[in-house]
Amino acid sequence: MIQSLIYLVIIGFILSIIFWLVDYFGLPAPFNKVLKAIIVLVGAIFLINFLLVLAGQPGFIRLK
Repeated sequence: MIQSLIYLVIIGFILSIIFWLVDYFGLPAPFNKVLKAIIVLVGAIFLINFLLVLAGQPGFIRLK
């Protein structure tokens, strides 16, 4: 269970750094919002996969 918590913290940290980098580069408005939406979508996919594996169901992304 500790390994799972560490995995979630690391994924959250990586996604937050990417989210911050999108703001740091100062992209124009439509590209900024699209990239942020993609980052949130990727984060949601990882979270759904993590919860499926934690519940005993086969996830759609194979992680070891």
